[in-house]
Amino acid sequence: MAKIERRVFGALEIENARNLTLQQLSETFIPTMLYEQLLRSPKNQILFGSRGQGKTALFRMLSFPGMRMLSRRYPAIGKIISDKSLFGIYLPTKLEWVQSLSSQLGGNGVDTRTAFLGKLNLSSCIAFLETVKACFDEYCDDGNRLYCERQFCKKVSYEWRLG
Repeated sequence: MAKIERRVFGALEIENARNLTLQQLSETFIPTMLYEQLLRSPKNQILFGSRGQGKTALFRMLSFPGMRMLSRRYPAIGKIISDKSLFGIYLPTKLEWVQSLSSQLGGNGVDTRTAFLGKLNLSSCIAFLETVKACFDEYCDDGNRLYCERQFCKKVSYEWRLG
């Protein structure tokens, strides 16, 4: 029987942050001055750079689940989490994601703009729910988790006019 080995990534072997789990990325990520600037900036930012310069890694680690993992090694990030002062959401928008719309539509009469907005909304909801789950994991203990989730659902359904 062949032995199954767990692959351990070295920091220099990583081709793309998008291909790593959040756990793997957090183990190799080192907060830079740019990361700290983005973390402290209350304004919207646009980040330009060539492929491989770390944009995806920065934004994944600015998401609440990413910050939560980093907080184990960096007390300053832990303070932001305990203060509940930032809840970042990472929304991936790969070029392949946008290009896939044309192949999925295939001339079936669906407006490309409508399909794009639908896919963007769905991706946004998924990213939002991943952040909400990380918040429940961080702020609600097992004893009141169900209560927290129920209160959250009631507030969201009210705000979204669902109930």
